Amino acid sequence: MKEYFSTVEAAKICSVTRFSVINWTKKGILKSTATPGGHRRIHRADLVAFIKTYKIGLNAFKSEELVGLQSDFIRCWEFHQSSKKTGVHNCKLCVVFLSDTKKCYTLRTHVSHQKIFCKTSCVECGYYKKIHID
Repeated sequence: MKEYFSTVEAAKICSVTRFSVINWTKKGILKSTATPGGHRRIHRADLVAFIKTYKIGLNAFKSEELVGLQSDFIRCWEFHQSSKKTGVHNCKLCVVFLSDTKKCYTLRTHVSHQKIFCKTSCVECGYYKKIHID
């Protein structure tokens, strides 16, 4: 998992320009460190704290490439395993498990339903509800 982000990457996460990120770092609103070449790098924990504090870029927590920012994020098979609903999910054979996909519900539009071994629709799924409601 990525530990440090450039100002361009942080800007993409927050849906702002890199100049906004640079200004935030100069003002001390967003913590950063400098590389030997003078470029700014933002640590994951600092970026997460900033997003949560200022409610900027909250969609980052739902985007595919940045889901890993959440330290408490769990994948669907982990969720279903902890809920102990037997017979509903056959996770070990599911393409979501096999491909280590972070957002199972995004695969439904790209992969045939037979390869995703859920027996409920996404709208009825406890995992889907948790990710979209919480």
